[in-house]
Amino acid sequence: MSDYNPYAAPVAEAPATSGVPVQGEPQPWSIGEVVSGGWHAYKTSWAPLTFGYLVVTLLGALPGQVAPMAALAGSVEEGTPGYYALHVPLTFLGWLVAEFFMAGFTRAAMRAVRTNDASFGDFFGAGARFLPFVGMSFLKSAAVVLGATGFLVAATLAALQVVSPAVAVAAVVFIVPGVIIALGFSNAPFYVIDQNLGAVSSLQASWASTRGHKGHLFALVLVEVGVMLLGMAACCLGVFAAVPVMLLARAIVYMRLSGTAPVPAAPPGPYAPPPAPFGGSGGPPGGVPGSYGSWGPPGSYGGGGPGGQP
Repeated sequence: MSDYNPYAAPVAEAPATSGVPVQGEPQPWSIGEVVSGGWHAYKTSWAPLTFGYLVVTLLGALPGQVAPMAALAGSVEEGTPGYYALHVPLTFLGWLVAEFFMAGFTRAAMRAVRTNDASFGDFFGAGARFLPFVGMSFLKSAAVVLGATGFLVAATLAALQVVSPAVAVAAVVFIVPGVIIALGFSNAPFYVIDQNLGAVSSLQASWASTRGHKGHLFALVLVEVGVMLLGMAACCLGVFAAVPVMLLARAIVYMRLSGTAPVPAAPPGPYAPPPAPFGGSGGPPGGVPGSYGSWGPPGSYGGGGPGGQP
């Protein structure tokens, strides 16, 4: 039986977007709602998200372990120029590998929250979005580090045992710009993958979308820390579920702030008139004789009653 309902309110056809979702007005969100939505999406796609994140972690960390393992084996002495000549390039390679799979992880998260159809292939599907994603990630990290320069200076002084109340205050105060920048750029990975934006454009779009929401986003970060701690308490294995859940929650936040989340259609009223017979316009009885959708004299257009004029 067909599911067509002639009494339902009409729904406009979505315009073609070549795979890029249409942006609308920003929508409200709450922390409990997005975390719950992230958990629901995770339950439907837990296998690719969990094992995909495991792949991201292992493959990204593996190149950076070559030099330390070589030092343990006695092939190279730790702290020497030869050690760093091996360690630095491989660590950079590991970062590139991790970013490649992180781009795929972001893609999988978007598919999970939109279609409940994430797959292992998504982690290898960064494709043409890899270079913009790497550029965005580098610029984002550099901006956060520069924003927290004062904190780094204070931490260095503390490490040199130049400890004083002023250093402690500086460590707290000067990290604030870095935190604000990190919160403002938190949606950038999703803009690169979901909206096909470039490195700089995605950062600009993220900053605009998070305007007025940074306090709320900071509270979400605190919830993320709590979820991660719970995951670590479960023999650290829970982290491989906690990270995907919170990434899914952030994907939902992005959808809300960017206006790309689907908005449910308004329910129809208590009564909607049925369609007019024979596809007519459904004019009221006694309309203009012969008008389309009304019953005119016999033989007129729209009438056609029996016994009409030939």
